[in-house]
Amino acid sequence: GFTKEGWTPLTPLDNFTEWVKCDFDSAITPDEASLLLYFPPYTYYAFLGPEPNATAVDYLVTDRKGYSFVTECLARNFKKDRVKLNSVVTAVHTAEDCVCAAVNGSSRYCGRYGIMTFSIGTLHAAVNKAENSVCFKPPLPTWKQDAIRNATPVFYGKVHLLFNSSFWNVTKEDQQVLGYVSNERGYYASYIIDKLTPNVITVDVAENLAVRVSNQSEKETIGEVMTILRKMFGPEIPDPYRAVVSKWSTDPLFSCSYTAYRTGVPENVFDLLLKPVNGSLYFAGESMNSSDYGYTHSGYGSGAYVAHQIAHLLSPSHFEPAHWSVEQASFSW
Repeated sequence: GFTKEGWTPLTPLDNFTEWVKCDFDSAITPDEASLLLYFPPYTYYAFLGPEPNATAVDYLVTDRKGYSFVTECLARNFKKDRVKLNSVVTAVHTAEDCVCAAVNGSSRYCGRYGIMTFSIGTLHAAVNKAENSVCFKPPLPTWKQDAIRNATPVFYGKVHLLFNSSFWNVTKEDQQVLGYVSNERGYYASYIIDKLTPNVITVDVAENLAVRVSNQSEKETIGEVMTILRKMFGPEIPDPYRAVVSKWSTDPLFSCSYTAYRTGVPENVFDLLLKPVNGSLYFAGESMNSSDYGYTHSGYGSGAYVAHQIAHLLSPSHFEPAHWSVEQASFSW
């Protein structure tokens, strides 16, 4: 699409501009991304609230309780004895009338239906039979494995540097975004300074750099970032007293950050990803949300949709079938 409009990045500044517009959020280069599935225009619609003129805006979560507090609030209505924490699923057994999850190599939990919300990275590891990955018994059918492979795990992360004081210019703006242009595409290219998080600089990393940052020591990462910041602000600025670094790609429970879709992916990929196996094992997650993949609320909406499908099967008189509305990025019943 860019090439047809005469855009070809030739300089480091061109590459930086393209990275900010494309790679920064999607964690995939524009020559790889599917134009058909790339950033649906409906993003955020279902989660903006009831205001008729609501607009899509990104906000940082600055509450000291953390982002996990959202999940904790959602989980308050669950019975504590029905939620098993710190239990790693090692195998999933499916039949036409039953799903069993083997946990920590010994315990088993079985039911008429099951909903699997593993990350696309975890599912890729499983279908590729990676070491210590989840084992499906019997193996997932070929059509399901192909659909999983058509969803690409991508890598994105953040490096938060905490300083004792602000050595940068504090402006009236709520947020400042600084860019760094280098010969290496996307090399520590974006720096966010937000008034709600004083004395903190947040650096965005994506693609190969996000993977490298996950695998190297925090000391190495801090050194690389500080080299750039000293070019921006001078050689005398202090080191941070602490850093918090995303390491999604090396976390065995995730193995990626979220999902992207490459050029050539079949249009029915979401139908196949959502299609249950043996009529008993259902799938949900951000990668399965055809109208808005890649976000936390994408997983929430997908999970609610699939859960309602199963509720309809269990009690048709109480639950109508669920329907996706891609135009509104929501489901209804």
